[in-house]
Amino acid sequence: MPPKKLLWLSNSPTTPSAFGKVTAEVCTRLLKRGYDVIAAGNQTQTSSYRYGDLLVLGRLRHEFFADVIRQYMQLYNRDCFITFTKISSLQWIPQLYLDLCTKWIAYATIESELMLPAEETLYPAREALAVLAPSKFNYNQLKKYIDTVYLCQLGVNEEKYYPENEDVIERERAGMGIGRDDFVFGTVSMNLWDRKDLPRLIKAFSIFRNRNPDANAWLYLHTNIRRAENERSYPLGLIAAKYGVADRILSPKYNPELCPFSDDQMRILYNIFDVYITATRGESFCMPILESMACGTPAIAPNHTALPELIGKGNERGWLVKCSDTIIPLYFPEFDEQHIVDINELVKTMEHVYYNREEIENRKTKCIEFARTMGWDRLIDEQLIPALEEICGNE
Repeated sequence: MPPKKLLWLSNSPTTPSAFGKVTAEVCTRLLKRGYDVIAAGNQTQTSSYRYGDLLVLGRLRHEFFADVIRQYMQLYNRDCFITFTKISSLQWIPQLYLDLCTKWIAYATIESELMLPAEETLYPAREALAVLAPSKFNYNQLKKYIDTVYLCQLGVNEEKYYPENEDVIERERAGMGIGRDDFVFGTVSMNLWDRKDLPRLIKAFSIFRNRNPDANAWLYLHTNIRRAENERSYPLGLIAAKYGVADRILSPKYNPELCPFSDDQMRILYNIFDVYITATRGESFCMPILESMACGTPAIAPNHTALPELIGKGNERGWLVKCSDTIIPLYFPEFDEQHIVDINELVKTMEHVYYNREEIENRKTKCIEFARTMGWDRLIDEQLIPALEEICGNE
C-alpha cells in the first residue's frame, strides 16, 4: 500500500507559476482520493494557511528550507515526501533524505536534452526511491541514466479551460481594442531569465509587421513587460519600441506575477488568442500550450524538447518551427544546450497562419480532443496513483 501521509515540496498553490498550479491541481485531487497530503512551499514566506482543504505550511525568512522540512516531517508524522521542482534544484535533498530515513520521490523537470557528463545534474535524483517525469521527453531523457522512472504527465483542468462563447470573446476583444477581423498572436510566460526568449518573439513579430504592413495583427504578451528590480528580466516594452512595434503589443495592465489572472480570466484570454505562440528555448512540458488547446487554440512552437508531443504528428494541433542553433547559457545550472528557433522560419509560419486562417479552424477540434485526454483526474488516476502504489509497494 502507498504511504497515506505525504509532504509535497514545491511552489505554493497560490504562486502564479506552473509549479504552483501543479501543487494546487495534484494535491487537492490526492486529498479527494484519501491521501493525507500537506504542502510546503519554498516561496511561502508567511505563516501556514489553507488552500481549500489543503494545509500549506509556511516558513520564516531566516530559516533554511531543509531545516523547516525536517521539523515538518516530524511534527506532522509524514512517511513520504515528494519534491516537484527542476532537477537542478535537488542538490540539498539527498542529505535530508538520509537524515530523515524516510521515503523520497523526485518529480523532476528537465528543460533540455541532457549532455554528458550528466552525473552532477542527475546525482540527487538517483538517490530517490523513484523519479516521476512530467512529459514523454523528460521520461526518455531520464531513462537513459536512471532505472526507476515513471511517466506522470502534467494535465489541464477541463472544468476551467474550454472554448468560450463567441459573444463573450467578441465583447472581450472589443474591450481590448481588438477589431473583429484582427489577428492575435498570444503567449503566456514569466519574464525571468532568457529561456522563454521573449525578445526573439518580439523581433519575429516586428519582421512579420515589416513584411506585412497592412496586417491587422497584435502580439499579446501575458507577462510583466517592465524590467524587474532583480535585473533578471527584460524591459520588453522598451525592446518592442526599439523594434518599432510598441503600438501593436498588448499586455496586462498590472504585473501578472503580482496580480495574477484567475482561471476564468485566463480561459477568456486563451480564447481571445487566434494562435498561441512561443520562441522558448526548452520545455519540460509547457502547460499554457495545453490550456490554450483545451480552449480550442492551436500553437506555433519550436520543434524541440517536449513541444512535439503537444503539437502532435503532422502538425495536427499546431505548427512546429525548426531551430537554427543551440546555446549554453551561463546561468543554466545543468550547462546543457538550449535551442534557438530559426527566426525566419518562425516569421514564415506566422505569415502562413495569418493568411490561411482556415487551418486554425481545422485544428481546433484536434486540440480540444487532445486536451480531453490530458485531464488532471484521468492522469492522476491512470499514472500518478499507480506509480505511487508501485514505488511504495516495492519498498
